[in-house]
Amino acid sequence: MQLEVWAKEREAAGLRTSLNTLMSEIQRLNKLCAERKEAEDSLRKKWKKIEEFDARRSELEAIYTTLLKFNTEVFDFEELKALVYLTFN
Repeated sequence: MQLEVWAKEREAAGLRTSLNTLMSEIQRLNKLCAERKEAEDSLRKKWKKIEEFDARRSELEAIYTTLLKFNTEVFDFEELKALVYLTFN
């Protein structure tokens, strides 16, 4: 009878050790999940800034293209004006 008690005590001690190991592993995994979530949030914020920057870059590119076209048209108009002036004077 005493041997059975000792065997059950050893088994219970082994189960407690296994339980402690599992609890430690759960804590480790929870910590990893929290770190991953934090990293994903950080990446989302950075990606949003990249998208905002790209949108602003596209806007500025459109403005630049418009100004370049306008300057070309002004230059062409000034050339035409000079040609007309030379022709009629």
